[in-house]
Amino acid sequence: MPAFDLERAARFIYHSNLMEFEDSRLAPPLDEIRRQLAANPRPLHGHAGSLCDVMELAADKMTLHRGDLRQWQRQVVREHIALEAGVKPEESLPPELAAKVGWERDGNLSQGKIGVDHAQIDVLLERFIQAHRKFLSEEAWSAPDVIDFAADSHRVFERIHPFWDGNGRIGRLAVNYILAFYGLPIAVFPSDERDSLYVPAVTAADDGPMRAYLRRCLPEGVAAVGFP
Repeated sequence: MPAFDLERAARFIYHSNLMEFEDSRLAPPLDEIRRQLAANPRPLHGHAGSLCDVMELAADKMTLHRGDLRQWQRQVVREHIALEAGVKPEESLPPELAAKVGWERDGNLSQGKIGVDHAQIDVLLERFIQAHRKFLSEEAWSAPDVIDFAADSHRVFERIHPFWDGNGRIGRLAVNYILAFYGLPIAVFPSDERDSLYVPAVTAADDGPMRAYLRRCLPEGVAAVGFP
């Protein structure tokens, strides 16, 4: 397991969860997340386990695969469902919930929600993966280049919204995979800025607001770093 800033990682998971839980009291507390990360959960479990997997993939310079996104979604959403239902994550889920875990959606989202027609998901998700592989195969990038790509790709993923649930958290994990791949600190998206700053940046007409917002989610000065 690669070394990483445990406190920053814990705060990323804590806030990323708070963005999505309707009842914030059900979201894992910060101390519990710290404990999970320190234990380096294996087998892969929950949001903490998915972030550990992200950091390992990035440290080993492994390319992103569709199966990685499915695995992260499976673990993140299964944990969420279990916490809301008051059951253990490994317990069997009802069929109507199990269908939403670990696979792309086979139907369209409710009217008014972000997300392409489900018939477009295969093509657009493959383009998303290939864009990552192309970018990550290059070495001549500066930190601003990496941050801009991570921000832009997050907007692309959110527009696709390939899963029934968990898209925001999986998209934010993918952002941190890109940042960690180049040795940058991971981003922490403050949950109290979800409606005021994050969502407007994701849904803006151009890439500028999300690029600026991602810089806000990083330690001061990171965007000025160059790579040897």
